[in-house]
Amino acid sequence: MEAGVTARRLAPAVLFAAAASLRGQTTPEPRAADLVPRPPGPVRNAVADELCRKAPALGIDIEPDDPDFDRAAPEDATAVRASGAGGWLNSQLSVADDSIGPEPKTLRDFLEGRQSALWPVVCALEKGVPEWSTPMGSREGLAPRALTLIRLDRVLLAAALSAERAGRPAESARLLEASWSLFESFARGPTLIENLLALAVMKMQSGALRKLREAPVPWLDRLSRDDPWSRALETYEGEPKNYEPNTRARKAAAEPLRRVAPCALAEISNDEIARPMVEEYRRSESGPESAAFARIMTDMQVPQLRNVLERAGRTAIESELTAKILELRLARAASRDGKWPATLEDDASRVCPGAVYSYRRNGSEIMIAFEGSAPAPPTPEGALALPLSFSTRADRRAPAPTASPTPALTATPPPSN
Repeated sequence: MEAGVTARRLAPAVLFAAAASLRGQTTPEPRAADLVPRPPGPVRNAVADELCRKAPALGIDIEPDDPDFDRAAPEDATAVRASGAGGWLNSQLSVADDSIGPEPKTLRDFLEGRQSALWPVVCALEKGVPEWSTPMGSREGLAPRALTLIRLDRVLLAAALSAERAGRPAESARLLEASWSLFESFARGPTLIENLLALAVMKMQSGALRKLREAPVPWLDRLSRDDPWSRALETYEGEPKNYEPNTRARKAAAEPLRRVAPCALAEISNDEIARPMVEEYRRSESGPESAAFARIMTDMQVPQLRNVLERAGRTAIESELTAKILELRLARAASRDGKWPATLEDDASRVCPGAVYSYRRNGSEIMIAFEGSAPAPPTPEGALALPLSFSTRADRRAPAPTASPTPALTATPPPSN
């Protein structure tokens, strides 16, 4: 079998040699890399296959060009776009308390009418993390799949808030878990664009978690160990590049920023960020034009790096606040009297050393807020920015609990971490 694979790898080289001989050209020596079978690319796993089979019933085509999967009916595709899931989700996550307002009629009708399509998608994602045959960061894998998966994720998170509002916490927890599974492989991607999209998804998940009365324990561990700031620097530094000086310049810029907290980024000028990059570019280019070349390259890259870090730093603080909210909910659930803790056990920020969280309990309500200089909210205007404060408003909670329309839990347990 191995000999056969090697023979197939050699076939293009043999044909090239024959053609070169006919033209009277000298045959190049074969490269060692051409003689070694290349490992196969990533393979779409069974979870991804099942997701591609189930999602069209919800109006979402994940692999529209694959003949193995049915396409979404036009009316279903129109309904999911018209549901307003993303807009309603953002409007709820932007409110600095645990209230959940009423869904617009289009979204309520969509969710109520497609329960039989929604829960097979959730069950598929409870079986594991989908892996894709085409890497998300490649030109073929990023679009349109990334936008399609984000549309699906917004539906899952909007459904989670809707279930929480209706008093069905078990459903909301499952829907949030499905959201995590959907984007776990995506969040591990090596490219900068994947990192930016993963930050956007993490922000939505973190905001949705704040609205849940019952804190899902696995999420506390995920939020505590995740470091969006370091991951953004690693992605920027290690993104595949063909131009070696560009790679060295990125590493030179990222290294000193590892010792900077997100709250201190505003104090660092673009020229300070650019300085180590300029030095690397000038080493690679000699002559009188090297300085101009270095400035052109850094003028393109430094604003991009700052934008990425502002987003990552803001998300890191938002996630830390969410983690503290979950800790408070768990402490309340574990208390004998069912009351909120009188004080915050740990008010220090690990994301921004020196900054603290203020905390106040007032009867059955609490208020917690980040007290520090956080990076500005993302642009353009209208992009989701989670509040850096949070309070409970039990009296603004919605309707009495209703019976769950979802199927029973599947025999396959949800993914752990």
